[in-house]
Parts: sequence; C-alpha cells; structure tokens
Amino acid sequence: MVHGACSSSGCFALTDQGVGEIYAVVEKALRGGQQAFQVQAYPFRMTPQNLAAHRDDPNFAFWKNLKEGYDIFEVRRREPRVAACSRKYIFDAEFKDGDPPDPLAACPQRIDQPDPAVVAKTSADDQKYKELEGKSFIPLAYQDGGMHPTFRTLLKENGGEKLAAKVSVIKCPISRPVAALADPFDGGE
Repeated sequence: MVHGACSSSGCFALTDQGVGEIYAVVEKALRGGQQAFQVQAYPFRMTPQNLAAHRDDPNFAFWKNLKEGYDIFEVRRREPRVAACSRKYIFDAEFKDGDPPDPLAACPQRIDQPDPAVVAKTSADDQKYKELEGKSFIPLAYQDGGMHPTFRTLLKENGGEKLAAKVSVIKCPISRPVAALADPFDGGE
C-alpha cells in the first residue's frame, strides 16, 4: 500500500506530495486509455554511487541482481521480461525450452543474445563502481517499521492533528499515531 501521512508500519511511507506526483502520472495514464500500471520499488536509485555507498549491506548481492533489470529499463525504457532460476531473477532471457519452472533449479540453456547497449551501460556502471569502491560512505541505518525520529518527536509534542496540518497540504490524518510513536529500536519504550 502506498499513501501519504504514513507511520511507516507495513506500507511505503511517502509524503502527500510524493503520492501526489505518482497520482498525477497514474491519472494521466488512465485517462489516456491505459488499463493498468505497475510500480517497481527499489531500495534506492540503482546508480554506481548508491551501490558503492551500500556495498556492505547484507542485501547487496540481491540488489546487484535487481540492477540487471533496472539497467534494461533505463536503456530500453520498457519493462524487462522476468524469469527466475538458480535462486535469482533473470531478465530478458529466452531459454531453449521456455521459462524455467523451478526458481531454485539451475538455469536452462539461454538462446538469446545480450543487448549491446545494456551491456555497455552495465560495463560503464561497473567501472564507476570500482572507482568508488575504495571511498568511505556513511553506512545505512535501517529504520523499517518506525517513523522518522524527527516526525515521531513532532507527533509526540503536537499530536496527530497538528502534525498532519504541518506535513500534509490536505491535513491528511496520520496513519496509526500510536504505532507511529513506538520506536522499534528502543527496546520497548
């Protein structure tokens, strides 16, 4: 679920303005006759800089796998085909006997050729990543399941209605204010 004024408990927490941007694009697509739309959620923009900054994260290998599909979209401006085998996603692949039925089994023989433009982008990004790999970055501290401490403090001091008035153009109520006040990292305060 995606909506504004969220406590970040079980949804993609966005500001009303962020949701407003998405809504405007979706509304235009639907009015233009598009019947459906898909949202691709990534942990961050899959740039060499962001990958270098998150290189020590335990999810890094998975994110590198997602970047393969991300690069295809960036180059071709269309959603890639997705299959799964060898415990990972495989993008824009054609297999000799069709898509693999078991995501845990080894990948069958591919019969497609990689797109040279996608290969060039991936190579350039890999080179940039290698240049950045030795630099220091501030490690990411996860706050999944909790409202940002700044907003949590404002909520505690002002209550849900006043915080909604401050952070929401339409004064959208804060989702689950009691849950939002709980800090998942304080040991149960």
